[in-house]
Amino acid sequence: MVHAMSWQLEEWANDPLVHNVIVVGSGHRGLCSGGDIKKVRDILIDTSASPHEAIGFWTAEYALDALTATYPKPYIPIMDGVTMGGGAGISAHGALRIATHTTAFAMPETIIGFFPDVGLMHELGAMPGELGMYLALTGATINGGDAVRLNVADHLIPHDLLDQALTHAGEADLEALRALCRIDDTPASPSVREHLAWIDACFVGDDVTAMISALRHRPEPEAGAAADALTARSPWALTVTAHALRRAQRAEDLQAVLRQDAYLARHFMEHPDFVEGVRARLVDKGSQPQWLHATPADVPDAELMNLFAGGPLP
Repeated sequence: MVHAMSWQLEEWANDPLVHNVIVVGSGHRGLCSGGDIKKVRDILIDTSASPHEAIGFWTAEYALDALTATYPKPYIPIMDGVTMGGGAGISAHGALRIATHTTAFAMPETIIGFFPDVGLMHELGAMPGELGMYLALTGATINGGDAVRLNVADHLIPHDLLDQALTHAGEADLEALRALCRIDDTPASPSVREHLAWIDACFVGDDVTAMISALRHRPEPEAGAAADALTARSPWALTVTAHALRRAQRAEDLQAVLRQDAYLARHFMEHPDFVEGVRARLVDKGSQPQWLHATPADVPDAELMNLFAGGPLP
């Protein structure tokens, strides 16, 4: 699918009959990955397969994400329903990103022993306060309103106006599409920003152990729930993600973040938490993963120093 989509976008880029590209998911979960992750795990546990095949997938996927961000024609993802993982990657960097009232946006990769990739640390790192760190580590889901507020979407439309939006986009009538979006650009739906006080207080720095401790000392029940979410996730993935996000905040642009993603993905392929996390979450659904390290405090500093040695990642 990654190769087919990349090929088609390249074909359309030079086609004078194509004015813009609309991306929609098939069904409520159409912009949510999972099958790709299971396939990569199958490659890694297959002794007859080459790990380069798995690395090749990430390379192709990140190239597609980069293409969506630099596409010469309006690239319009409509994030209706669940938008996560690879689905978020082909959506969040577009030119005119549309969310709806059914949008459920998240990057939950730490629960499978991976990290928020597909360039999303570029957007997460630019969010106000420590919201990006909170979302990156906990994998919490935000609604369509927050997707707009936190700049992973540009506009929000009511779900029942989706057919009209698709019609305007298909007719390349972008002004009519924007006018339709203005109906509900600033929704009054509940916002994760209401919890900014404890999130900002607890998700500072890059020490996950300190974050969990700070969350346990907060009176808000949501803070305790966030601590529980962190303790269920891969300590290795959490620790690397925290450091990688801080680096992404200093990155020059999306391309630099995608280069960091490619570098990290190769290393995660060699770490047992990825294979174990995918098994527990996506293969033997609901089983308890056995992470390599018991807690983030048990992740050796030397491992992080070796991973992030040499200054900015290539």
